[in-house]
Amino acid sequence: MVEAFDGIIKFNPWLLSLDAILIVYFLFSWYRQYKKTNAYIDYWHFNLFLVFFIPILIMYPFSSSILNVWAVWGPSNLYTIEKATNEAYIVTIIGFTAAYLGKYIYDNFRPFTALEGIIVLFSSTLGRYFVAVTENSKVSRVFTISYIFLLLGFVIFIFLAGLVKNPREFFMLNPQYGPIYTFILSTFDVVFIMTSTRVLQYRANMDKFLLSTLILLGLFLGVRAPLILEGLSFGVLYVIYRKKGYVPIVKILGIVFATLILVMALAFIRNSSNGYDLNLDTALQSFLPEIFYGNTFSDIRDFSWVLGYWNREHYWGLSYLAAFLSFIPSSVYSIRDTYGIGKITVNTAGLDATTHPGLRMGMFGEMYLNFGIIGVIIFGFAWGYIQRRLDILTKKYADQGNVIKASSVIIYSAFISYLTVSAGFWGFYITIFLLVSLYLITRLRLSK
Repeated sequence: MVEAFDGIIKFNPWLLSLDAILIVYFLFSWYRQYKKTNAYIDYWHFNLFLVFFIPILIMYPFSSSILNVWAVWGPSNLYTIEKATNEAYIVTIIGFTAAYLGKYIYDNFRPFTALEGIIVLFSSTLGRYFVAVTENSKVSRVFTISYIFLLLGFVIFIFLAGLVKNPREFFMLNPQYGPIYTFILSTFDVVFIMTSTRVLQYRANMDKFLLSTLILLGLFLGVRAPLILEGLSFGVLYVIYRKKGYVPIVKILGIVFATLILVMALAFIRNSSNGYDLNLDTALQSFLPEIFYGNTFSDIRDFSWVLGYWNREHYWGLSYLAAFLSFIPSSVYSIRDTYGIGKITVNTAGLDATTHPGLRMGMFGEMYLNFGIIGVIIFGFAWGYIQRRLDILTKKYADQGNVIKASSVIIYSAFISYLTVSAGFWGFYITIFLLVSLYLITRLRLSK
């Protein structure tokens, strides 16, 4: 490994060269798409930007830098990370290469029967249920308002209990209340997509008010992903539907910068609950270090951390089994306490499983621990195929003026994402439960 710029970056020269080539290729691919369609934004490049371009390609040379020493609790862990960084990077690149192959197969040889059968199962159920519920103003609004009151009660509770900076830690230390927090987080995604889709489709003031309220209360969830990711996804759908994928590049850069500021601000608030005195000056000084050496874009570093301590015995699907059985309470069947992917990562790295939710290993870390490189390739292919299908269909339905159907593709295609980090699989069950329940209510109302 070569260290440069007083330890700011550390890298393998050959892999850094490959990294530079892949960065250029990604940008060229995006530019070629723009010249072909006159659209700056599409879901394929948007998703790859979030899970590949930033956390993998941009962050690789920073992942084992000496400046990570505080984030990984000392030089011993950092040394272990350094030894495994190149392996983590190569495994991830192989996974995304398979994803590009999946895209190529979709573009040139679809349908791929093995995958289409699974996709149709979800599109004919979750997709159809989402469309029916979202089109029904009374059911969707009553559901949204009910959730807002629940979320408001949650926010009042964390304020009164002094937990506003980091409510997640409270629920980790008190697992008996964990299902309540999980339900609130998982339901937020469904409500946000449903309400934001109605805003785009119908432009009703009531829906705009409900969405604004959701965004405001969502700032206090204690985790950044639901609000940030759903907000960005809404922005992409807005641009595809209203602007045909075109928005001035200056505005895109402004949105990216504003999102970074929001992400870092939420991170600083959470860190201040851990005993750090983070005033405005400290926050400004640590803005860039938090981006490159913090825990927001740490996929390669955290994957390396787990690999460095891993005993090389594959789990052969046990972490996924634990996720699939997550509806069973741990007091009845404790498989999650042993084989949940969050527990696996923190126990492997020697962290405190009572307060740490798990290390972020990126798209292919869990699949690699379970099934090795073959699992990474198969999953990467499936992910790429499904993401390209999502990309094509969202454009098609948005061009037809049917935003609700475009959003339904996002809903039913999400099943593949739960296999990247199976710890969130309980959220998939909640999505199914909510959509089925609301769909039945919709059918009952129509039958009267």
